[in-house]
Amino acid sequence: MLSANLTSLVSKGTRERGRDYFVSRRVTVVEGDAWHVDATVRGSRSYDVKLSREQDEIEAWCSCPYCEGYFDPCKHIWATLLAAEAGGYLRGDGGPTVRRLTLVAPDDEDDLRDEERYESPRPSPTSRPRDGIADSKPRSRRPRQATTAWKETLSRLHSATEPTQATRAAALPPGHELVYIVDIPASLAGNGLVLEVATRNRKKNGEWSKPKTRRFGRSEIAHLQDPADRQAVSILAGGREQVSSYYSYSSYGYYDSAPARYNLTPALGEALLPMLCATGRCLLRESEPDGSMRPLRWDDAGPWEFWLTVTPDDTGKTYVISGELRRAEERLALETPLLLLSGGLVFREDRAAPLLDFGAFQWIAMLRQQGKVSVPAKQKQEFLAELLRLPDLPRLDMPEDLRYEEVAPAPRPYLKIKRRDDRRFMSDRDQNWLIGDLSFEYDGHVVPARSPARSVFEPEARRLLMRDPTAERTFAARLDEVGFHRRSDYNQGETLELLARNLPKAARALLQEGWRVEAQGKLYREAGDFRIEVTSGIDWFELHGGATFGDQEVPLPTLLAALRRGEDLVPLGDGSFGLLPEEWLKKYVTLAG
Repeated sequence: MLSANLTSLVSKGTRERGRDYFVSRRVTVVEGDAWHVDATVRGSRSYDVKLSREQDEIEAWCSCPYCEGYFDPCKHIWATLLAAEAGGYLRGDGGPTVRRLTLVAPDDEDDLRDEERYESPRPSPTSRPRDGIADSKPRSRRPRQATTAWKETLSRLHSATEPTQATRAAALPPGHELVYIVDIPASLAGNGLVLEVATRNRKKNGEWSKPKTRRFGRSEIAHLQDPADRQAVSILAGGREQVSSYYSYSSYGYYDSAPARYNLTPALGEALLPMLCATGRCLLRESEPDGSMRPLRWDDAGPWEFWLTVTPDDTGKTYVISGELRRAEERLALETPLLLLSGGLVFREDRAAPLLDFGAFQWIAMLRQQGKVSVPAKQKQEFLAELLRLPDLPRLDMPEDLRYEEVAPAPRPYLKIKRRDDRRFMSDRDQNWLIGDLSFEYDGHVVPARSPARSVFEPEARRLLMRDPTAERTFAARLDEVGFHRRSDYNQGETLELLARNLPKAARALLQEGWRVEAQGKLYREAGDFRIEVTSGIDWFELHGGATFGDQEVPLPTLLAALRRGEDLVPLGDGSFGLLPEEWLKKYVTLAG
C-alpha cells in the first residue's frame, strides 16, 4: 500500500487535508499507469500534480505555491497518492515496496512547458526496461534539494497549521442546526437510553423541518460551530482515531464517521444529558408513528430516590408493597414518569432528572409492570426475612410491627486453609501450595467474603447486622502482605494460595492481629501466658509449668518435646492446635535439649 508506507514522511495535518480533498472527489487523474500518474486537483484553483515511481521511491511534484515555496509534500500530492492507490496505479513491476517520497521539480517554467509538450510517451509496464532507465528523452529535473533542519521543521509546522478552505469550516449548511433526540419508545424496549443525533432547518414558513439523522465524519466534528456541539458529539464519538491504509469514498463516508444513534450507558447518560439540554436543542420523542417531539429540559432540583413502601390494608389481614419516588417533600408514583432507566434517569413531562435506585431497579421494573404486591399478614415475618436477605435494597418505609434495628458490628476475619481437593490433576507446583478461604464473623454469624449479601438478619431479635465493606477490603489486602497470592482458577475463579512452608509465619502474624485461623479443619490458637517454676535441692532440681492457648493448657513437658522436635504446633485437648511463638523457639530450644 502506498499511503500506509509513506505516512511517516508527511505531516498529519497535510494527510488529513489531502484525504478530505480525495473523498470530496477533487482529484482528476488525467493519465496513469503502473509507473506514473498525471492529475489535476481542484483547490482554490486547479493544480497539476505529477507522480512517478522509481523502484522503492515515489517522485512527486505539484504546481501549488506551497510545494514550490517550501519544497515539502502538499495536500494535493497526498490526495493524488490516495487516488492512485484507489485506481491501482504506481504498482511498478511488483518489486520493492515503496518506502521513499521525494520532491523533484523542473528547472524552470519553460522546461516544464517543454516537457509537457515534447516528452516522449512512456513505455507500457511490459516494455519498461528492467534496469529502471526511463525513455530516451527523460524529463528535465533539477537536483534533489536537501533542506536544512530548521527549514524542514518550519515547513512541517506551516503544513500542520495551513488554514483549510473556508467552505470546509462549516460542518452544517447555513440555516441548519444540530438536535439531540431522546427516543422514548426505543428506550422502553430495553435498550437503555437511546439517543439520536440529527439536523433540522427552517422552512420558508418559519417552522422547523422534521429532524433527519446525521453522521459526522470525525474530522468534521472539530468544525461544528457551537462549542457545546463539538464537546457533545466528541464525547459520543469517543476518542479513538480510525486509521486505514486505504481510503475510499464509501469508507470515509461511513466507517470513518461517528454513528447517528447511540445506546448510552447510565454514567454517560447522566453526565451528557444536562449538557445536551443546556443547548435548548434536546428533544423528546414520545411515540414512533407520528414522531411528535417536544423540547426536553434538565431538572436540577436534585436526584429522585426510590422508596419501597409496605402498608397494611384496612382489614389488617394483608400488607401491600408498592413503590414511589421521593425528593425532599415531593412524591411521585412509579407509574407517572414516561421513562425510568437503571442507574439512572427519570423522564417525566418535559423534564429529565437523576435517579438513585440503590441497585434495586428490578423492583421498579416489576412494580411498573404488575402493580402492587400483596403479602398475607400471617406471613409477615417470613416476608421480612426474605426481603432483607436480598443483596440490594432501596429505601424502605415499613409499618411499626415490621421495623427492625440496624447495627454495625465490627467484623472479625476468619481464614480457612486447606489443600486442594482433587489431587489427581495436581502438578508438582500444586503439591506445595495451600488454598485459603476468607470469611467474616459478625456477632457469631459467618459470612463468606464472596457473598453478595449486604447484611445478616436476626429474625428473633429483629436486628439487621450491616456488613462493613471498607474493613473487609482492608482485611483481604492484608492476606497479600503475609504471603498469599491470587490466582485465577478455571473452576473456582480467583483463589488465594500460600506456600505450605509459609503457613506458620502467616498464621502467627494473623493470630496476633485477632484473626481466626483454621487449617485442615483444625483451629489455630495463639499462645497466652507461659510460666516455668524451678524446685531445687542440694544436687537436684525440677521444672514445672506450661502455657495457655485460650481455655486450653499445655504442660511444660509437652511444650519442650515439641520444641525438641523443631515443631511449631502442639495439639490441644479440644482438637485444635496451639501455635508456638517464634521467640519461644529461639529462647527455650536449648532448655528443651
